[in-house]
Amino acid sequence: MRKVVIFIACLVLIAISIYIYNYWANYQASYEEKTIIEAIDIKNEDITALVFMSSDKSTWEVQDKETINNFLKFLDEYKVKKMKVSGYNWQDENISISLITKDESYSIKVEEAVVRVNKGDFNKGHYEVLNSPIDIEKIKHF
Repeated sequence: MRKVVIFIACLVLIAISIYIYNYWANYQASYEEKTIIEAIDIKNEDITALVFMSSDKSTWEVQDKETINNFLKFLDEYKVKKMKVSGYNWQDENISISLITKDESYSIKVEEAVVRVNKGDFNKGHYEVLNSPIDIEKIKHF
């Protein structure tokens, strides 16, 4: 009976160890350098529209596939790294962008040096732009 208890305890310990290792590896990976598109974790072909809203509350929408692809290529040029903050005080001019797909909505809030990524209502985090500043004026021309 004692051997059975030790065997089950070992199996439980192995399972817990595997779970902790996977959790830690995913946690560490979320803080690695990546592009903005990788941080959003979205495929280009899934996006059907972009909706922009600047800090002065003006809005515009893009549904042209070529313009959407050009915008995503523009974002893909910027490298980001997740910040270890739970909130951020937006100080500079910023633009909120909704990326519309058939199934889900994604949004990013872009400032010259910081990007916040949301998937639906879930905040995936604030990211420091490593090769900042992001060209806000260019975003306004999409």
